[in-house]
Amino acid sequence: MIEQVPYGFYADEASSAYDAYSVLLTGSDRYRETFPLLFRSFDDYIPPLLNYFEVVSVFLFGLNVFAARLVPVLFGLFTVIVSFFLVKKLFNENVALIAALFLTISPWHLQYSRIVFPAITFPLLFLLGLYFFFKERYVISAFGFALTFYSYAIAKLFVPLFLVGLFFIYRKDILKKSMLSFLIFLFVFSLPAVYTTVFDEGQQRFSDLSIFREGETESFVILFFNNYISYFSLDFLFLNGDSNVRHSLRDVGQLYWFDLPFVLIGLILFLWRRTNTHKLMLWWLIIYPVAASLTIATGHATRTINAIPLFQIMSAYGVYWLYGFVKGKKLSRIVLSMIIILIVGNFSFYAYNYFIEYPNYSRDAFEAEIGNALAYVKSVKDNYDEIDLTYAMDQPYIYVLFYNQFDPIEYQLHGLDNTKYKIDYIGTLYDLDKNALYIAKSFELKDLEEKKVFYYNDGQVAFRII
Repeated sequence: MIEQVPYGFYADEASSAYDAYSVLLTGSDRYRETFPLLFRSFDDYIPPLLNYFEVVSVFLFGLNVFAARLVPVLFGLFTVIVSFFLVKKLFNENVALIAALFLTISPWHLQYSRIVFPAITFPLLFLLGLYFFFKERYVISAFGFALTFYSYAIAKLFVPLFLVGLFFIYRKDILKKSMLSFLIFLFVFSLPAVYTTVFDEGQQRFSDLSIFREGETESFVILFFNNYISYFSLDFLFLNGDSNVRHSLRDVGQLYWFDLPFVLIGLILFLWRRTNTHKLMLWWLIIYPVAASLTIATGHATRTINAIPLFQIMSAYGVYWLYGFVKGKKLSRIVLSMIIILIVGNFSFYAYNYFIEYPNYSRDAFEAEIGNALAYVKSVKDNYDEIDLTYAMDQPYIYVLFYNQFDPIEYQLHGLDNTKYKIDYIGTLYDLDKNALYIAKSFELKDLEEKKVFYYNDGQVAFRII
C-alpha cells in the first residue's frame, strides 16, 4: 500500500534511495563522496541519517519504492510508541494513550510517515533524547539529542533552544555533575554535525532560503514576525495546512478540526497549572516555529515537524481534563459520544481524502507512472539509438538511476554519458531523431503519434512514448 499512496515517487525520494543503493554497493554516494556526513541531493545538502537507514532497507528488500518508504513508516511507528512512554512519564497513562492515538491518526505525522523525507527521523530521536533525560539516563539522552543534528536541519537551532529551556525549568531538580557529563557527551556526539554546518556545505540550503539573504527588501524582523505568527494561524493548523501538495492534503490542516477546542483547553490548563511539565510544553510551543520562521517560506509543514507530537499532547490533555470534568454527571455520556463522533468523523474525512482523492490530485507532484514508462523503454531501448526524457519532470535523470538500478560505479565515473539516455526540452523540439524514443508529458509533442501511452489511475494521460 505504501507503494500506491502517495501515487508515484518524487525525485527527492528517489535521490535518497539511490544514494543508499550507491553506498551499499560502493561505500560512496552518487557524487563519489565516501560515507558522507552530508548527502548532496540536487542543489542542496541533506543530513545523512535517513539515507543510512535506507541502506539497510535496500539491502534487505532491494532498490524499490517499498524498501524506500518502509524506513519512514518504521520511524513513524516508533515515534508513536516512544511518545506514549514519554507522555506517560510526564503526565499519566490515560493522557499517554490518548496522545498516542491522536499521533497515530495525525495528518501531519501520517503525511511524513509515508514519504522519503529526512524530516521524519527528527521526532523519534528528539523524543528518545527527552524520554531518557527524564529517566536520568543522561548519556543515552545526549546521544538521542545529538542524533537529531544528523536527522533534519532545524534540529541545529531548535534542540539547543529547547535544552536551554529544559535546563532552566528543571534547574532545581537536576544535578550539575550530571548535566556536565550530559553536555560533554552531547558536544562529542554532535561535533561532526556542527563542523559540517559551520565549515562545510551544511549552511548552503539555509543561505539560499534565509530571510537574511541578499535581495530581501523587508526588514528581517518583520519577515520573521510574520512567518512566526503564521504558524499559529487557523489556516495553517486547522484549515488548509501547507500549500505544497507533497506536504499536506487539500482542505486539511496540519491538525484536525476536532483538535481546536482541546488544544485550547490544554493551553489554558498549561498556563493555569504551571508545573514544570506544563512550563516545558509551553516553551516547546513558543519555540517550535523559530527555525522555520528564519526562512522565506511560510506555512511549511516540513520545517515545523518539531511540533510533533506537541499538539497531540495538548489535545490529549484537553480531552482528558474535559472527560474528568463531566465524569459522573448526567452529560458525561453525551459529551463522550460527541467527542468520539467528532474524532471518527474528522478522521474518516481525512482517510477518504488521503486514500481516494489525494492520489488523483497529487500524482503530478510525485511523477506517477514514470516508473512504468521507464520499464517499457528499458525493454525496447536496444532498438533505438537514443532515449530522451523531458525536462518537464523534476530531475528526470534520478528516475533513470532509480528505476533501472543503474550501476553506481558507472554513474560515479561517467554519469549518463555512456548511455542512450539524454535529458532535453522535448516540448521545444522540432527536428526529432527518427531512431530515438522520447518520454514526453501529456502536453508535449501532442501533434505526433505515440508508440505507447501510460495513463494515470483515472484514465488521464501521464506519459507518451514517441
